[in-house]
Amino acid sequence: MKVRVTVLVEDSARRRGLVAEHGLSLLVDVEADDLSSCILLDTGSTPDTILKNADAMGVDLSRVDAIVISHGHYDHTGGLVGVLKRIGRRIPVVAHPKAFDLKLAYRPVLRYMGGPTMREVEEAGGVLVLAKGPVKLAEGVVTTGEVERSTSFEGVEEFWTVADGIFVRDEMPDDQSLVIKGDEGVIVLTGCAHSGVVNTVIHAKSLMGVDRVKAVIGGFHLIGASEGRIRRTVEELRRLNPDLLAPCHCTGLKAVNAFMEAFGEKCRPPSTGDVIEI
Repeated sequence: MKVRVTVLVEDSARRRGLVAEHGLSLLVDVEADDLSSCILLDTGSTPDTILKNADAMGVDLSRVDAIVISHGHYDHTGGLVGVLKRIGRRIPVVAHPKAFDLKLAYRPVLRYMGGPTMREVEEAGGVLVLAKGPVKLAEGVVTTGEVERSTSFEGVEEFWTVADGIFVRDEMPDDQSLVIKGDEGVIVLTGCAHSGVVNTVIHAKSLMGVDRVKAVIGGFHLIGASEGRIRRTVEELRRLNPDLLAPCHCTGLKAVNAFMEAFGEKCRPPSTGDVIEI
């Protein structure tokens, strides 16, 4: 199996002609035997950014077989309608049923954190596949579905929604990741890992029945996390021992520095335009 991850959108960009924004979009190409699949994980914050970067990199988005939405926040769904219009045909959009619920934050005032509505997605050509559990996208390629939260030190940040007419904390059950069962272990691709990156990797291993972790790539949402949580995350990920750790987007500089110190050359934070081949 060969896996190629192209970073279409990320918070930083080192290549001339590419645009960075607060968001994430990973184009994942998987080749196994005579079969190949192309999955788009998230779409960044705006359609202009992902489409401009795709054009600048020579990426043909019409190759995309399915789009996976890691969760319903704008920085992962904002470009979805534009991408679907660019693709120009009906394709599956896999998400949790609550990904399109009302998404709010209160920092320091109430603001909307969500993306397009289900109607807008369907009118643009998306065929919504709304599932709480894993969805098989290709042989050895699945979504995690809802992530089991077993660690004591990981928890969802303070986000809000409305349920049954009551303003309540959003525990974000819609948070999910993409998992690939590779020849040398699981490859885990996260959007923000709001469930906790360690929880997510443990869940992925259990889901695929594989003990070894080949790579963990994406946002780990440790920006603003306490020193204690960052330390515990580093310790647990060292125990899980991935061959490659590629933290980006919402991971935060403190956590990225801690990972680089702990993992050395195994830690390679990506930015917009980078290509990771496994």
